[in-house]
Amino acid sequence: MVILHAFVIFGLVLVAVAVVMAFQARRRFRLASTYELAMEIEPSEAGNDFGRPIRVSGESAPVGEEPLQAPISQKQCVYWKYEVLERVRRDGKSTTTRTVEEGKSNSAFVIRDSGGQIIVDPTQVQIRDIVASAIRADLPSGFGLGGLSLGAVKFNLGFGRNRYANEWKIPLGATVYAVGELQHGEAGAVHLVPGQAVAAVTTLPFSQFIRKQRLWGFVMVGGAIAGIVGGIYLLMQGL
Repeated sequence: MVILHAFVIFGLVLVAVAVVMAFQARRRFRLASTYELAMEIEPSEAGNDFGRPIRVSGESAPVGEEPLQAPISQKQCVYWKYEVLERVRRDGKSTTTRTVEEGKSNSAFVIRDSGGQIIVDPTQVQIRDIVASAIRADLPSGFGLGGLSLGAVKFNLGFGRNRYANEWKIPLGATVYAVGELQHGEAGAVHLVPGQAVAAVTTLPFSQFIRKQRLWGFVMVGGAIAGIVGGIYLLMQGL
């Protein structure tokens, strides 16, 4: 009886995972389609009312004079996010990794050219596939080092465990690619917003981003199908 209940539980878990993967696959395909079908414009054309999703590329710049400073690499940027992971070694045989700290900037930035600019609010717009800073503090486990400070992140290390950080950012002056709808505000300000579709910013060129989203979409569809088949099989065994 216990084994049958376990089959049912694991079967339901697999079906739930399959549903989540199917939902994520739908999001990936939708984002790729939005990028592909959107009207391509220049930042200098942002003052026009297109009434439909647009895609645009241009130079990243801060709103105002002062750029942001990434917390780990200390490099100038217009957007950043980071995570601190802790890896714990258990009994000298296996390791587990968990996220112990993470953060991201919420300051608006602009996509611009010589003739105009579009304001991006990262709290309203997805930031996807941006530059990895490749800054990582990875220290040997087994040493009680007391603490290591790197940028704004402090690593407290003890026996059998260590912490390391990953950072991503949109560098100051980088070429960025965006999709969404335009919203015109006061004093001629133009904002990128989701509208009826989605709004996203990436540092990948349009063709690469579309291809990547579709690839992950197909991977997730495959995972969803496998989860549903496995879940149904376990449920049949347990019922």
